[in-house]
Amino acid sequence: MLLMVQGNIAQVTTGHALTALKVSLGVLVAYVVAKKILRVDRFWKTLVLLAAITAVIDFLIHPTHVGEAWSEAVLA
Repeated sequence: MLLMVQGNIAQVTTGHALTALKVSLGVLVAYVVAKKILRVDRFWKTLVLLAAITAVIDFLIHPTHVGEAWSEAVLA
């Protein structure tokens, strides 16, 4: 959420909170499904899986405000 408001917490709105909630729920569902299907058991593999899913879901849910189309999703 800090990237959405470029570090200024005073600018957080209900829209920002709803977008963050959508991303969080999308990541949660995708992570649980992927972990069951892929049977990931190693801690570092879990971190990589979670990071990849978060970047993809973030990219799909809302447009970027920083740099290239994918850069905010990767940073988040």
